[in-house]
Amino acid sequence: MSDFDTIKSQYLRQIRQQLKDVVKSVASLDRSISEAVSVSEDFKEVADIWKNFYDPTLLDKLGEEYGKKKEEGNDDVNDEEDK
Repeated sequence: MSDFDTIKSQYLRQIRQQLKDVVKSVASLDRSISEAVSVSEDFKEVADIWKNFYDPTLLDKLGEEYGKKKEEGNDDVNDEEDK
């Protein structure tokens, strides 16, 4: 076998090994991305459940109504504060 063939074989082995490493790394990255997507889907479910208990737009609206009633001097608002 000539020197050229020997060096060629070494390079081909190195390339083959490096390609295997790349494929292994891509597979690992794919698993990590899949896990991240799965976790984010779980958080979406939690967020949907949380929306049943907490609606910031509703709280803002109620706060505005409370402020208006208080400015108008509504007795019901003052009575509720005393409780």
